Amino acid sequence: MPEIHDFGEGMRRAEEALARSTMSEANKGFIRRFIAQKTANQVKKPRLIKYLITLRLIAEQYLGGQSFVDLSKDDLVANVTAIARSGRSTRTK
Repeated sequence: MPEIHDFGEGMRRAEEALARSTMSEANKGFIRRFIAQKTANQVKKPRLIKYLITLRLIAEQYLGGQSFVDLSKDDLVANVTAIARSGRSTRTK
């Protein structure tokens, strides 16, 4: 039976967008390791796609060149506050 939603294609597109991103290689590596861990934990493709897209957008739009690994608690709070105050819909926050 064919898939109604082609999650394999969605995953491929999200991974390509990550590869093309201007974020640091350190952040790309962090996101790839996070996705690999979640895949090993049997997280399904739709959730993995959401993680890929969301983490890429956070790195590109809110981290200002910082590495995920080097963020302090204050940095995280500031980024979450910026996202909460953004004009994004609740679904994309």
